[in-house]
Amino acid sequence: MNKPYIVLVDNDPSNLEFLENLIYEIRPKSQCVSFIFGDEAIDALCHQFRQVPEFVFINANLKRTSGSRCLSMLRSDGRFNDCCIGIFSLCMPEALADTYKLMGADFAFQRPISLPEGQVILEDIFTTARKHKSGHRVA
Repeated sequence: MNKPYIVLVDNDPSNLEFLENLIYEIRPKSQCVSFIFGDEAIDALCHQFRQVPEFVFINANLKRTSGSRCLSMLRSDGRFNDCCIGIFSLCMPEALADTYKLMGADFAFQRPISLPEGQVILEDIFTTARKHKSGHRVA
């Protein structure tokens, strides 16, 4: 993989398809790589891929390996220090989002249910991540 890519991890193929379409709508030149199981995603990212993704979006409620375990495993590997990791769930109360951020997530958000809602959420994430990378302070 030569160009930056985005990894999506979600048990539900229809959620993956929705998120992929949303990302391609906002960033048409992006390349998405999707996984159904967190343990397979972590294995591929840590042992098979040569390039670290630009973003990883993980469903908090995965089967086999939880989203928080995936987050912990990626954050314990120094290669992913510059990777932007987001945790999402159908329901994401602020206290839970804060917990994920304390665990190392850059973003924790409620999974959008509509294209317009998703565009707002992902545009904000992509813009904020770009500001962080360029050295601007984000409030």
